Amino acid sequence: MEEVKYKNVEEILKLPVVAYCRVSTNKQEQESSYENQHRFFKERATKTENEVLVKIYADKGISATSLKKREEFKQMLYDAGINEYRGRDEFTYEIDHKRKPKFRKVYVRNTSRFTRDASIITILRALLKNGVHVHFLDIDLIYDDTSKEFMLNMFINFAQQESIDRSKKVKDGNVVMASVGSIRVGGYGIYGYEYSSFTKKLSIIKEEADVVCKIYELYLKGYGIRRILNYLQDNGIKPRSGKERFSISSVRRILTNEKYYGCNVRNKYDSGGVFTKHYPKLKDKEEWIYHEDVIPAIISKGTFLKAQEIGNNKVHKISQKGVYKGTSEFAGLITCKCGATYTRNVDKGRVFYNCSTKKSRGVHACDNINISEDKINEGINKLLETGVKKKFDKYKETMTQLLKDMVRSKILAQIDKDNEAEVKVIQEQIDKLTRRKNRLIELYLDENMDKAFLDEKADSINNELEIMNKKINELSKSNQEIYDELHEFDCMIDEINQIQISEVSNREELLQLIHIKIERHSENSKKPIAKIFFKYDEPIKKLSSKYKILEGISSVILHT
Repeated sequence: MEEVKYKNVEEILKLPVVAYCRVSTNKQEQESSYENQHRFFKERATKTENEVLVKIYADKGISATSLKKREEFKQMLYDAGINEYRGRDEFTYEIDHKRKPKFRKVYVRNTSRFTRDASIITILRALLKNGVHVHFLDIDLIYDDTSKEFMLNMFINFAQQESIDRSKKVKDGNVVMASVGSIRVGGYGIYGYEYSSFTKKLSIIKEEADVVCKIYELYLKGYGIRRILNYLQDNGIKPRSGKERFSISSVRRILTNEKYYGCNVRNKYDSGGVFTKHYPKLKDKEEWIYHEDVIPAIISKGTFLKAQEIGNNKVHKISQKGVYKGTSEFAGLITCKCGATYTRNVDKGRVFYNCSTKKSRGVHACDNINISEDKINEGINKLLETGVKKKFDKYKETMTQLLKDMVRSKILAQIDKDNEAEVKVIQEQIDKLTRRKNRLIELYLDENMDKAFLDEKADSINNELEIMNKKINELSKSNQEIYDELHEFDCMIDEINQIQISEVSNREELLQLIHIKIERHSENSKKPIAKIFFKYDEPIKKLSSKYKILEGISSVILHT
């Protein structure tokens, strides 16, 4: 992602916009496309009077038919104030009311560069709901209203069909290439090797090959994967991606990749079609195509086979043989205080969930408590027995009464109130903060301050300014405006009271309506507490957010 610096004070006052671009391959001939898109958006930004281009998000070598690996695309959504939650069958996207969008419009030069997946409509709706519009320049369509979905879907469907036709040709070509032993690499390549796109061959990178040998050596000595990870981190050994440490899956891939003993295996995985993609699944070994001695070996075949024997004989693997290892029914529904999701684990037959950050990076990164599946199920069953409809109706009644008690009287108290003196004091504070902000920008433009420090200080000032301006708006309202606000409040309360749900009779229906957050018990830190949040209480959260009240209490405790 490329950041674009502000040129002057006036740009700060313009509408912040961003651009998203993508090229579909890493081939050298596509580099020009990548650079052209950057150049296009930069030049376009110089011709807009009321907007300022603050960032360019760019994914290289990633397919538009999948959002899973498009890191810049995901970062753009995060910066737009949208959280992504991964469920069993699909991703969901929700507005994070604690984070405001860093921009108000996204420019995309070509619709197919954005996506060829019709499910993108879900994301566009979330962006629209959070005040962010997407402008598709090739079809001159701004998604600023849901009425434009029909036209956008039509263009997306055209792009989908084109991709399906191309995918079939690629798949047919892969079958031929597999039969002749063509070597395939992707992403960051294969750790320990350098791939030549010219010769289509692998050559050994000695420093990385030594790490591969050490991983196998430790594994054959009885080290588990976590212990190997700790060894690598303690010795300052980092992955090629530049991340701070290897992941569990990356070490596991090294320990199960036949290429390290010189064997190229093709037709090993099935990842579905272009629009029916799923996690790669191992095919039956009878379908694998082996080509030995076509890659320079880093380890011996005997070492590799011993490692496979150790892995296949581990107690946890034997105990889980034949057990479903797919995504659990709670996938994406359980979250941690740190924002990460909780993942399913099995230890000697006991199923429990823990924070994914804690699992991959240790307690120094997140120390939130684990929770057993039995305790979650106990809470779910208790809620079903109590009656989900009854529980929600009670919750709705409590929240609306609190809103009335805390807000209605506050609005009425503003009628006929003289706030001129208070407004004058606040305006002086605003003028002072604005001068501070302008001085910061001048220091940055004079290269006496770096961008990160400017952003940190400017964000703090902007937050204060926003609060003060809102306060002035509140204090400066006429009686008629106050009566209008009171009417609007009463209408929203009526809207909340009209929310009706039918009785939920089974787990599957219930899990579609909730998400769960795990915390430590306030009085006993060794005990977990699970909270349920209703997904269909959006009007309550909207009203609570508007008046900055009830934060953190609009949930129902499931189990302690």
